[in-house]
Amino acid sequence: MTFIISLATLDAIYQISDRRITNFDDPSVKLDDDQSKAAIVHGLVALAYTGRSVIGGRPTDTWIAAVGTRLPNNDLELFLPLLTCEASRAFGAYRHLGLNERFHTFVAIGWEGAAGHLVPMLYTISNAVDAHGSPQREPLEMFEGRANHWDAVYGDFSVAYHGQALGKAARRDFEQFVRSVLRNSKQSHASVIESMGECVRQMTINPTVGPGISGVCIPKASAERTLSEGGWHLRAGGLPASEEVTYFHMRPDGTQMGIESPVIACTDGMLRRFMTVCGPPPTP
Repeated sequence: MTFIISLATLDAIYQISDRRITNFDDPSVKLDDDQSKAAIVHGLVALAYTGRSVIGGRPTDTWIAAVGTRLPNNDLELFLPLLTCEASRAFGAYRHLGLNERFHTFVAIGWEGAAGHLVPMLYTISNAVDAHGSPQREPLEMFEGRANHWDAVYGDFSVAYHGQALGKAARRDFEQFVRSVLRNSKQSHASVIESMGECVRQMTINPTVGPGISGVCIPKASAERTLSEGGWHLRAGGLPASEEVTYFHMRPDGTQMGIESPVIACTDGMLRRFMTVCGPPPTP
């Protein structure tokens, strides 16, 4: 089971996910406690998932990014329908497996619209719930997409939860925590992710959710530059404050690893990991 929190503010979007992989038949059995469930497509969309850790013989984060490499430049209007179609096709090979091995949900956050008019986007692609959000007793034959269904919307931020359920009290505590973090104007995007990650670590005591954390931030300013200039940068969490796409990785023991990046789908059709720059650098 995965725990995913997606957060949108006026100037940035964030996504936090845990890194634990468990056995389908016995979720208490840990297979891996530090596996990334995050992918970034063209510097505009970040995704996490709950469900299968391998699709089509590839780790799921790599599979997601590989779908993204098939897009021309930043044509993200095609990406989510393409991912929905490819997921339906890939999961057709798993019809003989048990129910728990077939339920799957992708959660995407990003910026949509034209440069200068961007708005935050939340999109779920799932065979576990239908387009109206109703849970299914059996996996749907075709994956369905659902746009911008935030669990809570406030004046300064919106938040959505997927995967492991949080009680009302835990949600209230987290949302109060987010308010306090965002009020601190000195907080960099990296420190916001780090603070969110540590908060999630304190809340997720369910044995199917791991203490390792992946976090991604896509600032609105970075998305604007990507659309107008074509290039984008990825920075590791903990670096000085910037308006670049930021990635944060917290190991299960609570220490930070700032070198590893998620799998990235770049506009040149390549998949990359362990890198700090994707695409041509922005024009000075």
